[in-house]
Amino acid sequence: GILRRGVWCASRRPRFPLSSLSRLMGGLRVLVAGDKSHAGKSTISLGLLGALLEAGYKPAELAYIKPATQCVSSTLTARFCEANGIACVHVGPLVFYRGFTRHFLDEHPDDSVAASAELVQKCAAAVESLSAGKRLTVIDGVGYPSVGSIVGCSSADLAVACGAPVLLVGKSGLGDAIDSFNLCARYFEAQRVPVLGAVFNRVPSSGFYGREKVSAY
Repeated sequence: GILRRGVWCASRRPRFPLSSLSRLMGGLRVLVAGDKSHAGKSTISLGLLGALLEAGYKPAELAYIKPATQCVSSTLTARFCEANGIACVHVGPLVFYRGFTRHFLDEHPDDSVAASAELVQKCAAAVESLSAGKRLTVIDGVGYPSVGSIVGCSSADLAVACGAPVLLVGKSGLGDAIDSFNLCARYFEAQRVPVLGAVFNRVPSSGFYGREKVSAY
């Protein structure tokens, strides 16, 4: 697959067809991933929730969760959800604290596959519980797409477990922005996770990489 004029053209059949997502018990889910850490995933998640409220969704119909995280501090997205009555879990079951990877590998030298499956199951169960009765749940990814892969619990693993297609948040620019998108989208495509598209964040209003000059591409 490749991004052509803003459209992701996948070359493999998705593991779960998009047409079936609306039939999930917890309604629709979308996982917001980034091409790097601090790409703006939580900010875009907040923007999505705000846009859905403006579009007529009721707060009780929406949910937000960050099932795996590297930061336990309160976020603007969490405070927005709390202020607007949106169900929210901003620190989920998996926290990648300093030294987590070494601890996991040392604790599970012979059963890492089962231990990884347990991590994914705990995160998926948290999403399932929060999503019950909701029309749409925004799942906030962690870091870049492969963060957590060493312990078998990357954003792609979570997307598969939760039946969630992906919206990628990328950098501003043109060549590097699209190249980075294609690299990250391929990671999800390898697990047959549908990629809905991209949001190129922090695009300046003017200059060589300004919105007007790059939007045509």
